[in-house]
Parts: sequence; structure tokens; C-alpha cells
Amino acid sequence: MSEFLHSCYSGTYPHYAIIAFAVIVYRLTSDRWTRNESALLFLFLAFYLGTVAQILVADRVLFVSRRYLLPFAPLLFGFTAVGVVKFYDWLKRPVLFAILAVLVVLTLIWDATGPIVKEYYSASHIAENTGNEAIAAFIRADFKGAKSRGELPVWWYEPRSHARPVLKGATFQLSYLVGGTYWNEFFPDDPVDYLLVPAGGDAGSVPDGFVQVFETELYRVFKPVSADSAGNASPAETDKSSAL
Repeated sequence: MSEFLHSCYSGTYPHYAIIAFAVIVYRLTSDRWTRNESALLFLFLAFYLGTVAQILVADRVLFVSRRYLLPFAPLLFGFTAVGVVKFYDWLKRPVLFAILAVLVVLTLIWDATGPIVKEYYSASHIAENTGNEAIAAFIRADFKGAKSRGELPVWWYEPRSHARPVLKGATFQLSYLVGGTYWNEFFPDDPVDYLLVPAGGDAGSVPDGFVQVFETELYRVFKPVSADSAGNASPAETDKSSAL
């Protein structure tokens, strides 16, 4: 429930929406509310709550991703603008307002770019990216099978890719770097060309018929012993370049 409520809250883009909601409450309680504002608020609530209801009815799971809700958030930003103008009129100090505006803009830029920056500068992401590059280079050199599985049946709920190799336990980024696709639980009969297991994971989680062929600081890579794409299984290798 908490995750669901947090997603609904984040889906309003609260950096702007908090001011908008404050303005809405103020105008409703001070008899300044207009018919046009009612129409605008109705459109927001109809789209927003309608999207949440569709997902709950179709998936029957108390979960909604904020990316489905964010497109409707700009319907509130007019109220945000009213709040900013009122604050400017109340402050009566243009220079101070300009300084505050610059600080707010810088904060919003940091908030928008922070997740991307972490991908390149946090220790955990650096280790993961380095490991992904090493594993991708190994698999591209090791895989000798067909690069395509041909036409696949279309399923209504989940997109499918005909690309090979098929990686189970891999991230989307690694599958992209390899030029293949990730194994999907919705298609359990799909072949597994390479299986990735966390370096500290339980060895018993590896099915029979798989042999370890590569290793980084974060993952061990396995492939079927009799895989057509691999030929004879090669001895396990260790990537020392991924050590940080």
C-alpha cells in the first residue's frame, strides 16, 4: 500500500504540485474559485484517477507506475504559476526573488540529472557497468550460434525479441550490450544461452547441465554444456579487470 501511495504522490510531480494544491485549497476556501478552474481540475482528476482505475481493474494489483501519471501533472502547473506570482507580489524584493529562482532551478536540474549522474559516479554502478562491459565482450566473442530465432508468436501482454543469445538473470543493459535479449518468465520454454548468477549466490540455484565459463566481481556466467551455440564448454574464466 505504501509503495502504491508513494507512486500516486510522485505521479503528480510534487515539486510543482505541492504549490498547486496549496493554491487550489486557498482559492476554494477564499471564494476566488472560477468555473474554468473547475473544468481544469476536473480534467486532471478524470485522467489521473481514470488511469489508476484502469490499471487496478486490468492488472488486479495494487500497483501503478508514476510514469503513467506524470503526463497529466502539467494540468496543475497553471495553479503553480499563480502561486509563484503571488509569492513574488508578497515578497516585493525582485533581487531576492531572482536569487531564490536560480536556486530552485539548480535544485530541479540536480533532481532531474541526479539518477543519471549516479550511473557513472557511484561505486556500485561503476562496478556494475564495468562488469557488464566485460561480460558483454566475453559473450560476443564466445557465442557462435544463430543471431536470430526467426519469427516468434505475438503475445498480447509482453513484447518479444527474436534476437539471440538469450540471457537469463541479466540486466536489460547487458542484454543490449550483447546484442541479444533477456529471458522472460512469461516464456519459460525459451532457450537460455547464458545464465548469470550473483557472485555470492547459492551454487544450488544453477540447473544441471550448465557449466561456468566466466566470472566478474559481481556475477558468474554459465552456459549449457551441450549448447549448439557454444560447442564444447570452455574452462571457467575470471575477469580481473572488473576488480575495483
